[in-house]
Amino acid sequence: MELRKVYLLAHTHIDPVWLWDWQEGVAVTLATFRSVVELCQLFPELRFNQNEALLYRWVELYEPELLQQIQALLQRNQWHIAGGWYLQPDCNLPSGEAMIRQIMFGRRYFARTFGINPTVALNVDSFGHSRGLVQILARSGYRAYIFCRPPHGWLKLPQSLFLWQGVDGSSIIAIRADAHYNTPLGKAAEKLRAFVSSCPDSIPVLFFWGVGNHGGGPSATDLQAFRKLQDEQPQWDLQHSTPEEYAAAVEPLRPSLPTFPQSLRPWAVGAYTTNIRLKQLYRRTEERLLIAEMMAASTFFQGLRPYPEEQLHQAWEDLLFCQFHDILAGTCTESVSHTASQRLYRALQIGDELIFSSFAALAASHPRAAPGEFPILVYNPHPYPVKTLLECEFQPEEPNRSDLHASPRLFSETGEVIPCQEVRPESNVPQDLRKHILFRAVLQPQQMHRFICRFAYVPPPSPPVTSEPNWIRVRTAEIEVWVSRLTGLLERYRVLGREYARTGMARLLVLPDDADAWGMRVRHFRRKARPFRLLPKTKAAWFAGLPEGIHPVRIVESGELCTTIEVLLHYRYRSFACLHYIIPHEGTEIELRLRLLWNERDSLLKLAFPTRLIHARLYGQSMFAAEELPANGSEQVAQRWIYLVEEPWAFSCITDSTYGMDCRNGELRLSLVRSPAYSGHPVSGRKHIVPPNRFTPRVDQGEHLFRFWLNAGESSSRRQALERESLLRLCPPLAYLFYPSGAGQPAQPLCVVDDPAVIVTALKKTESTNALVLRLWEPTGQRRFCQLRFPAFGYCTTVELAPFAIATFIVEPQQGTITEAGLLEQPLGLPRVMEPCPDTLTDQRSSVDPGSSGIR
Repeated sequence: MELRKVYLLAHTHIDPVWLWDWQEGVAVTLATFRSVVELCQLFPELRFNQNEALLYRWVELYEPELLQQIQALLQRNQWHIAGGWYLQPDCNLPSGEAMIRQIMFGRRYFARTFGINPTVALNVDSFGHSRGLVQILARSGYRAYIFCRPPHGWLKLPQSLFLWQGVDGSSIIAIRADAHYNTPLGKAAEKLRAFVSSCPDSIPVLFFWGVGNHGGGPSATDLQAFRKLQDEQPQWDLQHSTPEEYAAAVEPLRPSLPTFPQSLRPWAVGAYTTNIRLKQLYRRTEERLLIAEMMAASTFFQGLRPYPEEQLHQAWEDLLFCQFHDILAGTCTESVSHTASQRLYRALQIGDELIFSSFAALAASHPRAAPGEFPILVYNPHPYPVKTLLECEFQPEEPNRSDLHASPRLFSETGEVIPCQEVRPESNVPQDLRKHILFRAVLQPQQMHRFICRFAYVPPPSPPVTSEPNWIRVRTAEIEVWVSRLTGLLERYRVLGREYARTGMARLLVLPDDADAWGMRVRHFRRKARPFRLLPKTKAAWFAGLPEGIHPVRIVESGELCTTIEVLLHYRYRSFACLHYIIPHEGTEIELRLRLLWNERDSLLKLAFPTRLIHARLYGQSMFAAEELPANGSEQVAQRWIYLVEEPWAFSCITDSTYGMDCRNGELRLSLVRSPAYSGHPVSGRKHIVPPNRFTPRVDQGEHLFRFWLNAGESSSRRQALERESLLRLCPPLAYLFYPSGAGQPAQPLCVVDDPAVIVTALKKTESTNALVLRLWEPTGQRRFCQLRFPAFGYCTTVELAPFAIATFIVEPQQGTITEAGLLEQPLGLPRVMEPCPDTLTDQRSSVDPGSSGIR
């Protein structure tokens, strides 16, 4: 009789934070690890599996002698480093590049501390898993992935052992641990007996066991029970094992495994939106660190500044800590939320300081300003040219005390007049003092641009006038926008003669919700919605802080470059909103800025855009993926952009901070805020989530700021432009009033990508040498041949990118070589010598053999 193999994975689930802060997480980690060390002495068959580099780092910091004991158990094969990540992150919301750092920091720590390189990743508590993870895992050297959520009732898989396929065609063995990841104390053998009977005979059994959710791990009682169970069930072969051993056992089944080509969702759809304030801060920090790296690399490789390795490492560790699934999902307590915010603000401050220090170094070679000049310096950090509307606020030396208005006039370095528009500054000093200007510019890749501002003294401008009683209409050569003065809604959005809006775009809808921070029991938010409405004139004045009544819909900025319409709204006079439609006079994009004062409980707010693309398919940005999502009204998750397409037309929305959304019948609805209880968790059989007899604080009360950018047009051009548009909106060029010394060294662009769509996700120094890391992503699903130029080094080359491929390269500036590498910066082949590149930045593409692949 053939024995039934059962792989026992002894494990403990330790959330570093959740219903407790990190100090308690440290205490639980130390106590649990000590207990496991003692058990390993008593039970030589025990093999304990633990991931999360952060936990080991805590042991190293607070009880180093315990770490030495763990290292000894590793040598005896009783302790196993599993997973290899920094911690168990949210696997829906971080960008692909940030997820690479999650893996890199964890793997480098384990390699440095233990000489271990895990090859099976596991995230047993994360709330869904983006399909983009597949390519990241495969290109990081992983051969399998173990997860628990979503369970069978939420996501039906062909079987629990399958091939998970990514958008680029790569695949990895995925294992859903259907017995979940923990066992009650003393009940592990009993649970195993029931579980084995439900498992198919064709697949080896994988069984996680150990006390959790707050440490504990294996127990002597359970180990003795397993010994007894083995005696009772001689047809079973109980093996205390590791994820790698289980993966090796199922590897021969790979050719016969079913393929699953989707994300592993949904579960806890409310977590896409809960604690949006923390999610906004996370995204902003993530974006600033990536720009800080790019600019630091540019200054380092040109000898302008040392590379800030320690500062970046500290900032990334803070960010990775806040990727933890109960932090970024918003399902932690209020105190943990504050702790996470502190870490993110620290990382953000480091990023901002590094960006500005690089900016100053790159600007130092510009000549000193002449008398009467106000130099506006603008740096484009992106490795491709951009044309965009820029903003800059600054102050002349002295306030203007005359009866005339100091009107800004902007000029290029060659004296060309640059159209500019003055708008309201951020300050509220009732004097002609601060200046906030808009201007449109074409910026070359990774270069500093200089504009000169001077002032002309003119009669004070008249305030903008809203003439029509029922409509505000803005027409340009490319778009036509109508905003109703009766509702405040966007009633017409016509692009190049085609109408995209149905009645009532930009409607704020309040939906009933509950105190569950996860949204564990729902798949959609589709119950009866109640809209925000316009404030009456007197209430609009009260909300705006004005002494006299004002119309709630009116033009507040009007000039050569854009028109801004302000709309003041309320919901039951408890929650309020100030919405700005910003309509540039060039291009097809319009911007919405929303200031929300939210004071609802157990409610969810959506921003609805009903379009005329009634039968549209829905796509959203994911980590290194453009993912098609169900357009059936169920709650979905996307990152920086959402895209509706009904060939040959498309409507897109870029969002600076939201993730949750739904779509049905061509209506896109973005989830802005929820208001559950902090860590409000339903429990079966309990009627109430929160105490019914006292006040319980709710998440996300108070003021919130959001920005959205709408665009529409022909589908193929929209799709190709969308990734770079989102990067430009969320990581705009840097514009400052800056007085250069004129004594610095001139700088060249570090890298220029001559392709209209390819994205540079990382440009940084390698972790272990002084070479340059360049990471590219093909976002459109088309095979591309992309020329790379390195003007600072004097070299260029051409690379081929497969559809949706991530490609990492290591560039050696001294040798003039480029080497293809894995995501963790390990070389995958031999270096190739690049071609000499002329200093000019004009397009000089080298010839490409369509049949070739890799580096030219």
